[in-house]
Amino acid sequence: MLSQTPATSKPVLTQGLLERLVFGSGLVFNQTWEDPDVDKQALALGGDDVIFAIASAGDNVLACALAGPKKIYAVDLNPAQIYLLNLKIAAAQQLSYADFWHLFSLAPAPRAHGIYHQLLRSHVDDETRRFWDANLGLVRAGLYRAGVFGRTLWLLRTYLRVVCGSRALARVFECQSLAEQADFYFKRVHSRWWNPLAKPFAEQLPILLMFGAHPHQARRVRGRQFASFLAAGIRRAMSTSPARDNFLWQQVLLGRYLVPPPYLRPENFARLKEAVTRIETRVGRAEIFLSDVPPSSVTRFNLLDAPDWLSAEETIRWWDVLQEAAAPEARVLFRSIDPGYRLPDSILSRWQNISDPNWVARERTGVYAGVHLLCRRS
Repeated sequence: MLSQTPATSKPVLTQGLLERLVFGSGLVFNQTWEDPDVDKQALALGGDDVIFAIASAGDNVLACALAGPKKIYAVDLNPAQIYLLNLKIAAAQQLSYADFWHLFSLAPAPRAHGIYHQLLRSHVDDETRRFWDANLGLVRAGLYRAGVFGRTLWLLRTYLRVVCGSRALARVFECQSLAEQADFYFKRVHSRWWNPLAKPFAEQLPILLMFGAHPHQARRVRGRQFASFLAAGIRRAMSTSPARDNFLWQQVLLGRYLVPPPYLRPENFARLKEAVTRIETRVGRAEIFLSDVPPSSVTRFNLLDAPDWLSAEETIRWWDVLQEAAAPEARVLFRSIDPGYRLPDSILSRWQNISDPNWVARERTGVYAGVHLLCRRS
């Protein structure tokens, strides 16, 4: 990675150290930051589907499992993300709903030690067990502060409490109409949050990395007024759908759920216990894993924002592997923070873009410029 020119070697070296610090072997994501309602609509999952998914924190995988597919392959390059998903799978199978909620509701979990050692530890594989033996404090302290992403959101929430006030943040979720919510959010939160000092600060590489952007992804948007685009997207998300249903931003602004994500809802728990038996987890590179699955066997791909992380050459190689693994009329879903993201024509000749432009507006995170859905051409 180091430049061969002395003039740039120091910045590149510093950048490399920063990347290794943020994207090391520890937990990065404590919560998946994609809207499962958009996933559900775009992927149109059924009982015969075989799904490949980037695991991340596992929320998206568990939401897909609730649709009752035949099989889900959940793969992540970061072992800690797989260990988190493995813990959630074991917990869904072994725990009561009350204990399951206690561990994963993003609130402090003082009973985590007893629940883990008495009910879960013997039901996970050796690597997962070693990880949680050493890192159970992440769960006990509360997953809302766990991982790079969780700690960064805690810092953001602390900043917002200073500039907006805790009461104003809570008030966003108490508005009785969208018009009231939009007006209150803009006047009491947005205009104070996105002040002239915050916008340029938000585009700096260290900040993008702390929010979970991969280095390649961060470089895509630097210098493109990304902060202004991001501010507009978040304002749209907080103005066009009820905040009381937006569990994603509840975590950011409050540090807790008012309405939990699908996998944490009590009415789904019995179904989740059976559904997680169809999930196969694996640590490794997605393209290597997919090279080993039976050809033409995967009907749905949920790639989160992973394509944003790829160079032009890596993108071509990825889609060659996807093409081989994909069943006829398979669907591939992914997000991008880059407003100018476009796949090469050589890929689009084999895959039809069936994206709905309304999905960006419906995406309750507000952080994505594109929600892309492609279908394999016959």
